[in-house]
Amino acid sequence: MMQSAKTQFNIDVTGQTITIMATSTCHQYIGAVPFISIEKMLITNWQYNREADENRVVEITKYIKKKEKIDGIIYLAIINEQLVCYDGGHRLAAAKHILGERGDVLHYSPVLISFMFVDEEGTIIDHFKALNQCVSIPEIYTSADKREDKRKVVIAVYGHYKVTYPTFFVGSTNPQLPHENKSGFETKLGRLYDDLEEEGTCKNLNKLETYLKILGDQNEYYKVNVPRISGKRMQKCIGGGKGGFYLFAKREWAVDAFDTYKNKII
Repeated sequence: MMQSAKTQFNIDVTGQTITIMATSTCHQYIGAVPFISIEKMLITNWQYNREADENRVVEITKYIKKKEKIDGIIYLAIINEQLVCYDGGHRLAAAKHILGERGDVLHYSPVLISFMFVDEEGTIIDHFKALNQCVSIPEIYTSADKREDKRKVVIAVYGHYKVTYPTFFVGSTNPQLPHENKSGFETKLGRLYDDLEEEGTCKNLNKLETYLKILGDQNEYYKVNVPRISGKRMQKCIGGGKGGFYLFAKREWAVDAFDTYKNKII
């Protein structure tokens, strides 16, 4: 069993010296730093990680303020002289939001930080997967050989729908119809991308307009062939933008969108 030792030491983090009381296990150090220290660190989002869901950041910010503490650990790694956050990104985003509010009592509260020094990215990938064994993570963010075109398309389509239909997106991990969360939307759209790629007839696989057309057609199909959902939820769809928004009236909207496209129903 790997032994660990507690010690207080100074750690150089991209030009900033941070003093922490830490438990060391080989190339990883876990310790507490003052809340305000986060502001000094030049932390970027890990390239394989998803962008923070704005709805969840708002919810976590409210929770932190209510409890006056940050639960859990924010995981950072130093690779190629760059400091990246590979897990706990929503808590980090919430912390930065609170730090922007000058004079908050939380500024000098302790925050648990894990620092990992690695020579190759595979170490971070393995640790990230281990940390998220019980959490559904879109495959586009965990695959070491991720396809950049797919990632860009998924993010662009999500951005369009989030701006156009903001009330249909929630931060909950178990959204109720007709709502979707960021992770669920991106996972389903990623599968639609894979299905279209395998099917082979889509000529503009990496264009935003392709998915707006396919999902728009599915929205119109649901509008005519109304899924069985409660009257209250249907009213939500009817009131969603010009002509209504029905796409999230079924959980399998991405599967249905592919079938509609493949069978040329519309």
